[in-house]
Amino acid sequence: MELRLASSARSYTNYGLVACVALSLSLIQVTWAQVPGSPTLHIESTGNVVDLSWTAVSDADGYVLYYADYPDVAELGSVDLGATLAVSGELPPGSAYYVGVQAYNGEGVGMFSNVDYFSLPSTLEPSPGDLCSADPQDARFAWPLPGQNGRDWTISNYVDLTPGTGISDYASAHGVPGKAYDGHNGVDIAIPTFREQDRGVGIYAIQGGVVVDVKQSFPDRATSCQSNDWNVVTVRHADGTLVYYGHMKSQSAAVEEGQTVVKGDLLGQVGSSGCSTAPHLHLELRSPGNEVIDPFRDQLWCDAPAYEFPLSVFTGVLLEAPANQYANAIKDPPPDVKSVPLGASLVPILHSANGAAFDSVGLKLLRPDGSTQVDTSFTLPASGRHGVWIFNTGTLNQSGIWTVHYLANSVTQYLLQVEVVEE
Repeated sequence: MELRLASSARSYTNYGLVACVALSLSLIQVTWAQVPGSPTLHIESTGNVVDLSWTAVSDADGYVLYYADYPDVAELGSVDLGATLAVSGELPPGSAYYVGVQAYNGEGVGMFSNVDYFSLPSTLEPSPGDLCSADPQDARFAWPLPGQNGRDWTISNYVDLTPGTGISDYASAHGVPGKAYDGHNGVDIAIPTFREQDRGVGIYAIQGGVVVDVKQSFPDRATSCQSNDWNVVTVRHADGTLVYYGHMKSQSAAVEEGQTVVKGDLLGQVGSSGCSTAPHLHLELRSPGNEVIDPFRDQLWCDAPAYEFPLSVFTGVLLEAPANQYANAIKDPPPDVKSVPLGASLVPILHSANGAAFDSVGLKLLRPDGSTQVDTSFTLPASGRHGVWIFNTGTLNQSGIWTVHYLANSVTQYLLQVEVVEE
């Protein structure tokens, strides 16, 4: 097993680290003095190209990247990257790894970053959908958000196709709610939290046309429907179809009124402006006669995301209890807690995406000595969209590094660490 990424890597030296990978990737380390803090890792992948980046940590001399096979850990690999804060490279088709980063200095190593994973397509051959999405002459639509379903975005609502008070979407029986709500005229594509909005998630034109309206001055952090004033870019296609890219981030528009765009052009960023409960893109299509168009029912996509998609951990959040001390711990969480006093409790929050009835999301909390404090799960009662699950950890009664595993169908897909200190 070897992960090759372009960087200024040098040979790894052990800086007082004890790293143990067992079962669902338990990562534990020792040597604690004036060591650096924990970076935040971000992963992006396009095709077989993987980009890893992490935040700089004060007092760090360098960073070590760790990797292990996903989902079945066989061995742990590492490379000392020096002061590098990003690496990028092409990997073989089908590559899948857990990755995490630790900062170090002369005193020792800090806690792991969030440990995440990536899984690349099994072939490098472009699919018909890829070719269509890259072809501005193809009348079918490209997907408006980058990244992967279940990792970077998920569809939270489809077009409601039942007039009046009934609800149904393109894949559900007439009158069966499916994944829509009454009167919804667009497709809602959600991102996990406001953390991702703050990082910036681009919105791209599904087809070429002319920009006929740009609004970008309204607040973009709505968590309830208190205003209809939204940030939006509206594009008219050659056939007269109007496409509304709504709820955008304030001052994020990358186009102006009257501008001609082609399929795949950047229009702005995902936000939560107007009548919105969380950051997402509302994509709404209208015919020249102002009738709602459902791009799923009418098979207008180059490569439509599957209606049923495997369960995944969308993201994990880790806060100190109690949860009510935060204005909005679920949708707009503060940074993950890195240190708590002995005797404190945690609030782990798992955001899930997709899934089917009887799938499970879970949490495993390991003490510094490697024993298990919490190992619990919830079962999805029905097909999932964007779910939120909050766990109880009990009292943290050992000083040292605790490890939190966020699980989808018993597989660790996200991992965080927190130090418990005696005051």
